[in-house]
Amino acid sequence: HTPQAERRKPTETKPPANRRQEAMTESSTALRTASEMRGLDTSKVVIDDDQAPPKIEAGSADEQAALAAMEDLLADGSPSKAASADLKLMCLRGRKYDAARAAALLPELLALIEELDLATPTPRLAADLASGKFVMTGATDGAGRKILWLRFRFHDPKVSSPKDFARAAATVMLHALRDADTARCGVAVLQDMTGLRMKNISPPTAKLMFGQVFPRLPVRLGEVCV
Repeated sequence: HTPQAERRKPTETKPPANRRQEAMTESSTALRTASEMRGLDTSKVVIDDDQAPPKIEAGSADEQAALAAMEDLLADGSPSKAASADLKLMCLRGRKYDAARAAALLPELLALIEELDLATPTPRLAADLASGKFVMTGATDGAGRKILWLRFRFHDPKVSSPKDFARAAATVMLHALRDADTARCGVAVLQDMTGLRMKNISPPTAKLMFGQVFPRLPVRLGEVCV
């Protein structure tokens, strides 16, 4: 006789204790995060509704005239008046050559640079920049905007504080804006959701970015693709 086939053990219908605990923790984190994100204020972020590139060319006489108009609006002896031409042009290009808006943005940008201490490299900043969570791809979309690739699955809020995150994001953006065409045409954001988990999301970081960082960066934010 052929030996009777060994009976298969019934399939475990309940997850192991560690998996149950992980699921409960994930659910609790999701509820807490959703509650904290409910009050997120994005009203200060300037979204570029007019996606057409500016008619003024970088380095042109028209650009120099717009810069002179901006300079006239800056108070003598102020940090804004003493700021570099590069920062002034970033603000001018990022506000579509509106001299008044650019002059109002410049002191905000200078304050942001000081608050985030962007002039001082740190090991944490180097690690965040190397993590791949913010990548300027070098590619452009059909409107000529440079593409910023965001991969928040590489962000660990337990390691990088909200200020750490903001410092790295601002560093990447300001470096990209040194390019005149990027400053003029703006940035398209590609939000890569692959592998993103609740543990990667930090409501305090989001509130800092949307409340204090993005509104003070001289960037034209265009399309956001998820």
